[in-house]
Amino acid sequence: MSAHLPAGTILAASPEMLDPNFMHSVVQLCEHDEHGAFGLLLNRSSDMTVDQLVPDHPQLGGMGLTVQEGGPVGRDRLQFLHRIPSIVPGGIQVIETLHMGGELDELGAHLRKNGTSPHEVRMFLGYSGWGTGQLESEMEQGAWLAAPPDDHWAFETGSRESLWRAVLREIGPGAEGLGHLPPDVSWN
Repeated sequence: MSAHLPAGTILAASPEMLDPNFMHSVVQLCEHDEHGAFGLLLNRSSDMTVDQLVPDHPQLGGMGLTVQEGGPVGRDRLQFLHRIPSIVPGGIQVIETLHMGGELDELGAHLRKNGTSPHEVRMFLGYSGWGTGQLESEMEQGAWLAAPPDDHWAFETGSRESLWRAVLREIGPGAEGLGHLPPDVSWN
């Protein structure tokens, strides 16, 4: 069994990944230990906004901040990644420059005062999760390709395909051509 990937690792779905939940996906791995793994999809948009999810929140209610799809699990859970731990305390450090969660009231107050910036806060509905040994098994089967921990991708905008292809190019010489393959080679 392969070792646990460090938090912050970027996972790009292999071109052979045909699961509609993850096809051409990029995932920010937030936690990975002996109990499983937890991450957030970075390139799956949604039509949801924060004000639709928490309309009665004193700070976030009425804000039209877009919420990304974080994954197929816990579709009733609002998550967020940010680069402002001094303003939004209580989060979990993913890597030095990236935190997950924290005080929602503090986040709301900051966003009300300063506006929203896609380069410092990103909201998600749901998450991507793997049980004990599941991610390791999928890695061994070649379902995922790993890029080094980085906060850059969490705040990158663009289409689902363009982000996926950019991450594949970043992985290096062994993966750069994969972004041009169809998901199923029989499509050729």
